[in-house]
This record gives sequence, C-alpha cells and structure tokens, in this order.
Amino acid sequence: MSQAMKDSRAIVVTSAVSPFKVVSVNEPWVGLCGYHPKEAVGKSIGDLLQGPATDKAHAKDVIHRLEREDYVEAILVNYTKDGRSFWNMLRAAPMFEEDGTM
Repeated sequence: MSQAMKDSRAIVVTSAVSPFKVVSVNEPWVGLCGYHPKEAVGKSIGDLLQGPATDKAHAKDVIHRLEREDYVEAILVNYTKDGRSFWNMLRAAPMFEEDGTM
C-alpha cells in the first residue's frame, strides 16, 4: 500500500480519463462513503457519489479545470452508499508514474 493510501484523510484514486473509474480507496474513504473496495473498484466515481443535490455542472467544471491545472479544490454535495448527503471538500490532482506518465 502506498504511503498516500495510509493517510488519515479519505482518498480515492481513479483512472485519469472519463468515466473516472475507481482504482483504489483507503479505509477513511470507506468509512466516509460506505463502499468497500470490492464495491467501488471499477465503478465510476460519479455513479457512486453523485445524487439529487450534486451540482453536476460544477462537478464537470472541476474535471475541465483538471485538464488545464495541476491541482483543483471544490466543494460538492455527495452521497454515501446509504444515501446520506454530505459536503465533500474535494482536492484533486493527477498522479504520475516515476517516468512522468499518468
């Protein structure tokens, strides 16, 4: 497990291209969202967390900003597995391999 995944903050790693399928999650993310890794991996992060009050236009804007910027912060309403809404302080950045590729 990478050092980042041992972080006490909720972390989810997705593919770098749409539909941004989950590659890995850490235990704090499981505790926050309610999805176990076997339920989340391979699913679109939007399908897992978006719901009625999620501002989908704002979420798309975050994605477009990530195409131009190295780091993006946003606050979104997301949903847990059991349907409870929560304010998500999203911090997103691309991850790179040692050779510089994504």
